[in-house]
Parts: sequence; C-alpha cells; structure tokens
Amino acid sequence: MVTAKSRAYHGRRKRERTRERLLDAAIGLFARQAVEATRIEDLVRTADISRGTFYNYFRTIDQVQVACLARIFTLVAAEAAPAAGAVHRPAMRIAVEILGFLMVLRRHRTWARAYVHLRPSSLPLTRYRQVQVFRARLRQGVSDGVFRVASTESAFDMVAGTLMVAVRSMLGGRPQADHARAVTVTVLQGLGVGYVRAQTICREAARLVSRHRVRTPRRLAGARRAR
Repeated sequence: MVTAKSRAYHGRRKRERTRERLLDAAIGLFARQAVEATRIEDLVRTADISRGTFYNYFRTIDQVQVACLARIFTLVAAEAAPAAGAVHRPAMRIAVEILGFLMVLRRHRTWARAYVHLRPSSLPLTRYRQVQVFRARLRQGVSDGVFRVASTESAFDMVAGTLMVAVRSMLGGRPQADHARAVTVTVLQGLGVGYVRAQTICREAARLVSRHRVRTPRRLAGARRAR
C-alpha cells in the first residue's frame, strides 16, 4: 500500500534527482564555456528538460552558478572527505583537504574546468558549508598557535586564490601530482608552518589521500567529462 508519506518521499527524491541532473548538465556546460555566454535555453537543452521544469528550481543563471559551485564542492568532498576525517590536527587536516581537493579535480577535469569558469571569487563563498568548515579550521589553527598569520580572513584569501591558480595550472599541463603537493607545502608555509615541517605534513597527507581514495559512483560522475 502506497501511503501519503511514501508518495511524498518519492516525490521529493524525484525532485532531488531532477535538480542534480540539471546541475550536472550545467557543470558540463560551464566546463566548455564561460558563464556569461550561457543562456537558460542552453541549460534546458543540455539537461533535456522543459523551461518550466528549469523554473521550478532556478530563476536565473546566477542562481545556477551558485548551486553548481555547491555541487562541485559536494562531489569533491564525497571523494576527499574520508581522508580528511581520519585526522584532527589543524595543519594535517588543512593539508589533507587542500591536497585532496587538488587531486580530485585533477581526476575530474570537467569539474576543474567548471570550477575555473564559475569564478568562485565572484560568488558569496561564506554561504557554502565546506567553506565555513574550512575557515573554522583556520581559526582553530591560529588559536592553537599552529598557524601564524596576520588574520584568518587574509589567510583564507591566500588559500582560495592559490587554489584557483593551482587548478588553472593543472589544466594547463603542469606536472600534476608533484604540483599539487608543492602547492600544499607552499600554502602551509604561507600559514606560518616551517618548510621542513610542511614537507613532512604533506608527505603524510599524500599517504592519507591515497589510502582513503573513494571513487565517485557512476550516477554522480555524469558531470565528469565535457561532451
């Protein structure tokens, strides 16, 4: 017997799947072209939905842009989170998160291209849960005396800017695995960690990321490759 509660659940799941399908199609589209060049008609056609269905979820391309970045953060976290969850020391946790972020985007170049085209610096980053958690880790590291920076805000800006340039470099063909580790060491140094200590932390972080690597389920990997 189908109950009202069951119908509501299945209806909610159907809406969630449609929204995810729309966002994955948008990520693939944003990987190929600039946000400014994208129209609602392009998204509707790529996702194979009606315009009315689109408006059930979003009103503007700007709203899709914000949601796509959140989707990329969620997809990356799904692969990188197990490694990050294995440690609690601020410097090691930050290193695992940065290295995991770069290594996941190295594997999923469509996500990486979309991330660059979405221009995170132009979006309200503080509204994203992953960003809020990362900033809290920075504050904890400063409070514990692990990080020595002028301010948490400037430290976050340094990390965010470095990651954007690093992703661009990876897409441009830099030696990818080594480059990701070098970027992680450099970020730790920017946070006030000594070079030798940063190298040691990064080596352990690389082992954790490799050991806890999670493959994205096929249904979530639809936005991997730009078509």
